[in-house]
This record gives sequence, structure tokens and C-alpha cells, in this order.
Amino acid sequence: PDGKLVFLIHGWDSNIGSLTLFAKGLMETNNYRIIGVSLPAHGYHDEKRTNMVESGEAFKTVLNFINQKERFDVIAHSFGAGVTTMGLATSTYKADKIVFLTTPNKVKNIFDEFKNFVKMGDKAYSNMLEIAKNEIINEPIEEYTIAKKLLKADYNDLLIIHDEYDKILPFSNSEEIVEMHPW
Repeated sequence: PDGKLVFLIHGWDSNIGSLTLFAKGLMETNNYRIIGVSLPAHGYHDEKRTNMVESGEAFKTVLNFINQKERFDVIAHSFGAGVTTMGLATSTYKADKIVFLTTPNKVKNIFDEFKNFVKMGDKAYSNMLEIAKNEIINEPIEEYTIAKKLLKADYNDLLIIHDEYDKILPFSNSEEIVEMHPW
């Protein structure tokens, strides 16, 4: 309980157990206080659906409950990188080191992939984007990017580990984030 705080945040369609080896490694080699965040509609949660905004709010709820005064670290996988960004960008908490194990960037790309996957028509797609804009994110979906939101977060260092040949999240996501940040 006296060690440096590290939050572990899992990815989409996963659970906190997927980061067990990180927790074990941190416990064995360093004096860390580790908190794993299980996101809504993942793992043993009763909810059946969630989104990045809701999950970012869930992370912020955890931050508020812990009420950490000193800087802390975060290790986040995939969707968890977006959740971390949303939680930090909309709070006053300060992170020290953040590690993203792959990351999304443009949320619109996820909507585009869904449209193509289900062969959605243009009118239905336009309506879906309008609902997302007005009822979930409260801003144009084109503006909802990890790179832009991360500019509002207070952190010291960011390390992005992303396979150049990732088949789920394009490597270009990480490149776009790096391009926008003045490290």
C-alpha cells in the first residue's frame, strides 16, 4: 500500500485478468501498489454494452475514489488506452508514466469499420454518427481522437508499444498520436 500507484486498464472484449503478468512482474521486481480496473460490460459485469465515454467515466470514478494526490502510472491495453485518455483528460489527476500497449486514435475509424462490417447503408450510418455525436460524445465524431484528448491530460511520459503489423489497430494510430505531441 505504500508503493507507487499503478493502474492497469484492460482492452476491449477482455478483462483485468489479461494484465495479470504485468501485475505479477510489478509486484515481484518493484514496490508498487497495483489497482486493476475492470471496465463496464467486461469480465463479470452485468452490463452488456459500453463505450469509451462511459468507460472513461468509470476510470474517473475509480480515480475519485482513490483520490491519489501524487502522480501515478498507468499501463493500458488497446481500448484501455482510450479509457485512460478520457479519464485523465476530463479530470485534474496527474499521471507520471503512461504505457499504451497499442492504442486506437480516431473513433470515427471504428465507426467506419463497423459500417463496412455490417454493410450498413449511408443513411443509417449518418444517423448512427448523429446519435453518437448528440447522445454520447457531445461533439463531432471527427474531433473525438485520442491524440487531441491526450493534449488535455496531465502526464510526464508516454510510451506507446505498438506492433507495426497489428491486425486489429493500425500502427498509424500510434504514429498520429506521436505526431501531435511535443515530447
